[in-house]
Amino acid sequence: MAVVAQDLGRVLLNLCANALYAVRQRQREATAAHEPPATSPP
Repeated sequence: MAVVAQDLGRVLLNLCANALYAVRQRQREATAAHEPPATSPP
């Protein structure tokens, strides 16, 4: 039974890590999309 509990712990930890990674990726994409275009100096 201890092996099953350990496996479930790993699954839950992996799910949380994947969720955080996805949130960070979306934040990066959102900030990159809202950056003003670069202009060259006159």
